Amino acid sequence: MNIEENWLKSLSASSRRIYERDWEYFKEFTGMTTDQILESKKKEENGKWKSKLLAFKSWLIEKKDLSQNTARTATGVVRGFFNFYETPIRMTRNEKIRLDKTARSTRDYKFTRKDVAKMALISDLEEQYILLFGKSVGLRANDFVKFTYGDFRQLDLESEVPIYMGEFATQKKKVIANPFIDSDSLPIIKAILETNKNKADSERVITVRGGELSVILQRIAEKANIQHGDARIRFHCLRKWLITRLSASMAESSWKQIVGKAISEDAYVSTDLLRTAYKNALKDISVMKGGNGHSAKVELLEKAVKQLEDENAGRKTRIDLLQDELKTVKEDKTELEKKFEDGAKSLEKLQEQVKVLSDAFLVYQEGVKQELQKKAKK
Repeated sequence: MNIEENWLKSLSASSRRIYERDWEYFKEFTGMTTDQILESKKKEENGKWKSKLLAFKSWLIEKKDLSQNTARTATGVVRGFFNFYETPIRMTRNEKIRLDKTARSTRDYKFTRKDVAKMALISDLEEQYILLFGKSVGLRANDFVKFTYGDFRQLDLESEVPIYMGEFATQKKKVIANPFIDSDSLPIIKAILETNKNKADSERVITVRGGELSVILQRIAEKANIQHGDARIRFHCLRKWLITRLSASMAESSWKQIVGKAISEDAYVSTDLLRTAYKNALKDISVMKGGNGHSAKVELLEKAVKQLEDENAGRKTRIDLLQDELKTVKEDKTELEKKFEDGAKSLEKLQEQVKVLSDAFLVYQEGVKQELQKKAKK
């Protein structure tokens, strides 16, 4: 396995296509192979590669006519490659900020309810989980990827939504978040648990890195033909989605307590009050409920069921194939046993014939002997 394949294999299947595309751009830009790029990076000064990274971003925008956001993602892919091989492009904080600002648009896209519903309907089960559960809990990417199967199995998923998930220590400043499962994400979570009964409680539901969630969300938006202009789409947009809707129906300290932002000790309220506040906002948070959204929710559930049926059909096909193979093996075994039995009988007959011939030969031999003795006496 070469160094490029080794790096790409470490990525999730859902992100590999984006990384492969952006890395092909970088090889075209440098005019080098992957081996040559890595060797050159090890030999040349760090400053030269910082300049190349900025030049690569400009080249993507000017020569390839790519968006600011796509160019930013591509520079992140390049930096990820060098980080993987422990030869990172070292940048100061200000340089990172400058690269980030020059490579991406200055405002986040604000999803509409129609956008989210449309994206959910064209997504597969894992993408629906990222999209719908992402806007249900409003956590940062690095916290969102930490959910395990056990986090959901310990809950009563038949209870009324919103379902409280308990306290979660967030990575940033270790602030406690109090996430809830809304009506949109509940059927998706149930479907995921149903198709992954063999997974351990400690296993993460999704195996992607936090930084890959924005790439996945961008891919979903592209498939759904979401027109976002120069505004950027990233996983943080789902956090903003939830905060906007929570803040419209509850106190600032309450929504901060839900999404994991610091508040003063005297501002904390009970989880029962948080649940009541979240429930009041549910009509704005849910996109697959009410009016035309009801049919969309039905379609979403039907799609989740269809995916389960397809997966089960695939398992049944594999079982049928194995059963056919087993039947063939058994038939072969029976045929071999019959051949062995016939062979044994033939051997037995042959042994009897050999014995008859042997006895006849002994009689003949005795007769010859007696004949010779008679001649000798004469």
